[in-house]
Amino acid sequence: MSASFAAINRNKRGIALDLQRPEGTKIAFELAKQADVVVENFLPGVAAKLGLGYEAVSAVNASVVYVSVTGFGQTGPHSKRPGYNTIAQGMSGLMALTGHPGDPPTRVAGSTSDLAAAITAFGSVCAALVQRFRTGRGQYLDVSLLASSLSLLPDPTAIYFDTKNKPKREGNRNSAIAPGGAYKTQDGYLNIVLMNEDQWKRFCVALGEPELATKPGFASNAERISRYDDFVAYIEERSRQGPHRGVGRALREGPGRRGAGVRIPRGIRRRTGEAPGPRGAHGAAGPRNGPRAPLPHASVGGTRPHTPRRPAAGPAHRRSLARARLRRGGDHAVGRGGHGQARRMRPAGCLTAG
Repeated sequence: MSASFAAINRNKRGIALDLQRPEGTKIAFELAKQADVVVENFLPGVAAKLGLGYEAVSAVNASVVYVSVTGFGQTGPHSKRPGYNTIAQGMSGLMALTGHPGDPPTRVAGSTSDLAAAITAFGSVCAALVQRFRTGRGQYLDVSLLASSLSLLPDPTAIYFDTKNKPKREGNRNSAIAPGGAYKTQDGYLNIVLMNEDQWKRFCVALGEPELATKPGFASNAERISRYDDFVAYIEERSRQGPHRGVGRALREGPGRRGAGVRIPRGIRRRTGEAPGPRGAHGAAGPRNGPRAPLPHASVGGTRPHTPRRPAAGPAHRRSLARARLRRGGDHAVGRGGHGQARRMRPAGCLTAG
């Protein structure tokens, strides 16, 4: 079992069923009959052929929230095609808008489209559950990688439909504001983002050049954008005079807008550790949002799952990721009242856990 699998599937019980066998589909159907939420990731029509589609499940479980996650949705010219992260990034425009002008389309790091679909499904399920609490009825949800990826580009999409102008690759620049991007220092880059004129004035003071705030050609955001190359050259002539830590510290300690160095490992470290505050249920100050303390795992030793939120009511329950627990989880999920059914299914070859 890989570290990635262990991190993504923490706090889950898992079983593998052979859905080509009647015994396997029977187990899946029995679980779906009792489930609040069912998520399936087959091509359109496959779940229904197996007797596990929404119509069959909702007939015996009217309150179920049933989610189908596919590459391109349940209908349309591409609906029967399998979908993958990089394919969805390319078709949605994410790759076309990522990278610097003149460079080829660039894949966004990580499983961005996969996670976009997962987050879309999660939010949709939460909304459907609220509706179910009010009406007692569940519903069917159609989520696709392509549509979810497109939702990550609200600004370019809205501008295109409003103006018919094709969005362009901008690199690290925010085309609507200046400064708004990554600027060179002696040893790397520094992100500087200013959202209004008051911040611009304070930035100039922190830079040691308060007169820059009213300098012709740079005084307003519109002027800085119209002379963007000149503006970048002016700022980088100063930012290159020191390391990104020093320049960032000067901006933070001055009245200007905070900057942050562009270094992924440093960003991870910054989100790890303990936040100041009284000792609580953790036995120490509560952890910041981000990678947690290692969770034990029999195969990979330990993994740091990334969690971008923390419940206000207290620490989230954390379960060991040991393979033995996954096996017990499979027995529990199938047996509900005991493990006899799981033990009978393993010799038949239709169930695997662990």
